[in-house]
Amino acid sequence: MTAVDVARLEQRPSREEVAAFVARPENVEARRIVAHTRETYAVIGGSGVVAALIGLALHVWAPDEEARVIWTLIVGGPMLLATAAILRGLSSPRRAARIGEFADRNDMQFTWLSRDARFDGLPFVTGTTHRRWMAVSGKRRGRSFEVGNLSYSEGEWRRLARRCGYVAIRLPGRLPHMILDAGHGNGLLGLTLPQVPRAEQLMDIGAEKRVRLYVAPGAERIARALFAGDVRERFLALARRFDVEILGDTLFLYSRGPASGTRARRWREVLDVVDDLSRDVEAWSVWPLVRGRHARAVARMPRLAMARVRTRNIGFAVLVLVALFALIALIIAVPYIA
Repeated sequence: MTAVDVARLEQRPSREEVAAFVARPENVEARRIVAHTRETYAVIGGSGVVAALIGLALHVWAPDEEARVIWTLIVGGPMLLATAAILRGLSSPRRAARIGEFADRNDMQFTWLSRDARFDGLPFVTGTTHRRWMAVSGKRRGRSFEVGNLSYSEGEWRRLARRCGYVAIRLPGRLPHMILDAGHGNGLLGLTLPQVPRAEQLMDIGAEKRVRLYVAPGAERIARALFAGDVRERFLALARRFDVEILGDTLFLYSRGPASGTRARRWREVLDVVDDLSRDVEAWSVWPLVRGRHARAVARMPRLAMARVRTRNIGFAVLVLVALFALIALIIAVPYIA
């Protein structure tokens, strides 16, 4: 288990400690973002309260009129309010103060909120208005890393907010673009890999069907050298929890939920992964193929070509949520329907 001081994660900071953290000079940008998002969430939450009050008023004064509409408002209002509260809480000052103190205790750097995408992995270059939040960076076993959460918007006339957690680890050399898609972005709210590579870039590594390796054109020999033996087994073990992207000198692990939070156990698990990879990466047998005279050829290799944007899951998620919402409202309204 990774040696890490998690005491500050388990302690609730006082108001004074939160205020002192928020007032830090490095949090100027974060304060502006929080002020803007707080207004947005206030509108969402306020709409929920108004909807619930309208529903209750109609239930009292017009109990026989449109019972389904009444109960939809009564049930839907609190759902909107709860959604706003949860989203606001994910990047709240108190939560940020706990993670920031945790980072300080362990000689790591903390970024509360930033509009700088920083990396060039697939989620970082897809869409607009990228924000990294609750990002912790530093070095483990001499190798640079960052653990954080990413949000961004997609679409033109419809703005779809997408989120994922990420772990970025600096590699000792450059590798061609590869994606190990383990299906973690295929759930109702899956956001890890927003685009799907073209099928002709698929490479068989003997994994189960749900795990697919996509390799940039011309990099098949390098991929076979990388995904062999114990290294292959290590990647397949990582694929149980993450989707994986390798791009240049950075290895990305993407999770559907936040990677950086206030749970001590989660931090130990994530830093265990960082430590294991940092310890073993220099010994990968692939490095002789991409160093020295081969380095220039690797640098010229293109990124993976994408076939389409992965949007079908979002539509399916909306459909399921609407159907569930309608079912709840209908069940509640049945006694009132004549």
